[in-house]
Amino acid sequence: MNDRKATRRTSLATLLFLALSADVVVRPFAEQAVSGAVQGIWMAAYDSLAVFALLALAAFGAAGGGEGLPEARQSKPALLVWLLAFSFSGGMTLLKAEEFYRYISDVPLPAVVTAAVLLAGAGYAACCGFETLSRTAQVIFWLFAASLFLLLVSNTGGMRITNLEWQTVPWKDSVPSAVQGFSLSAEWILFLMMEPGGTAQRLKSAGGILVKVFFVFCGLCILSELVLGSVGAAQLQAAHTLARLGGLSVFRRFDALHTGIWMLVMLAKLALMIFGAKQALGRLAPGDFQAGRGVSAVFVVLAGACIASAVPAAARGSVGTAITAVGFAALLLAGIRRRAR
Repeated sequence: MNDRKATRRTSLATLLFLALSADVVVRPFAEQAVSGAVQGIWMAAYDSLAVFALLALAAFGAAGGGEGLPEARQSKPALLVWLLAFSFSGGMTLLKAEEFYRYISDVPLPAVVTAAVLLAGAGYAACCGFETLSRTAQVIFWLFAASLFLLLVSNTGGMRITNLEWQTVPWKDSVPSAVQGFSLSAEWILFLMMEPGGTAQRLKSAGGILVKVFFVFCGLCILSELVLGSVGAAQLQAAHTLARLGGLSVFRRFDALHTGIWMLVMLAKLALMIFGAKQALGRLAPGDFQAGRGVSAVFVVLAGACIASAVPAAARGSVGTAITAVGFAALLLAGIRRRAR
């Protein structure tokens, strides 16, 4: 039993790392870059600490342990909010993946066709179950790690230490940007739903995931500024620019390899959101509806994409964060009510 819990914990951590890293590598197209790598690192540190504090608050509020959802996480209003969070986050992921595919392609497919292919692939993966999804995530994780390593090595020759911009008090200058750019991902709701350990183990796992994503973000920020200098902040997709510039020996360009792996990471994130919607529907739906909840989860995420497309691109992240924050609040309230009885 302990081995199964450890395996599930590792698989869940891998899936969350990939999902959160997708937002680091493939930047939202409407998002403005920070003024420098140092400021970006401080901003990420502040945001990571804030996310960890919220996770700690939610974990203590939902304390109850055990497999699956404890009573505090079976509240119908909370599940409805979580379903909305998974739907909107999955919709944003679908839109961003389609935009990124269009950005990297010389002759892209129509947007509807691309979105349909992505949704079908991610939906099939989510419907295969958590074990299949986690095994696939292990492969994607190592491909992603290899991609990051190649991105670093292939751009070594273009690094210039003089490109780094140093600031006098970056920890102060970064506070407004950290507040303005703060985001709370819906993946953390799924983490609280599925993490098999107690409160201390949840926080340990969450801290490990946050540290790994933080280092990925820091590495890309520093690499971008070392190679591109101040021009890096003006790039729509700095990581893709680095992929096009980097090369080793006869392999002059790795961008096709990198972007293929990054699309797989985006697909894993989309599949995770569909799986989260499937889990929420399983708690909300009656027994005779259980067999079709996988397909229903796909349509829920598709509806989220339609809603997200109606929201201005610059405001989508804030809307997603607000919905997730309400989901955290619902979890806390459910835990308080459970302990009051």
